[in-house]
Amino acid sequence: ERPGSQARGYDSRWREFSKRFLAEHPHCAICGDDAAVTDHKDTPAEIMLDLYGRFDLDTNHYQALCVSCNTRKGKDDRRKVDEYFAKKELRERTRGEGLKNAAPGTTAPVRTINTHGEKHKGVCADGEEE
Repeated sequence: ERPGSQARGYDSRWREFSKRFLAEHPHCAICGDDAAVTDHKDTPAEIMLDLYGRFDLDTNHYQALCVSCNTRKGKDDRRKVDEYFAKKELRERTRGEGLKNAAPGTTAPVRTINTHGEKHKGVCADGEEE
């Protein structure tokens, strides 16, 4: 079940911001119909909350949408959110994999890579070349 709007970050601060934003932007940014929703233009709401813990109320990050356009855009946002959290989970699960077999206090081995016939060495975590 989906959490309530308050739990999803839509507090009184957001409601006041959205009300002012829609008054200043009364038409849908996509189709031009009457706007009813203040939409997170670039970064979906769930990602913004995960990254910053709150909504950034900079008007440059929002757009006014009608309900129909918001619903269509929401499907694309859902895909972005699912990809973001899947990648985040993978990073958290694999964090430190390169150090798994290393002795305590050591860095993972640096591998020599071959790029177009030139060999390059990696750089250790402390910035010194191997």
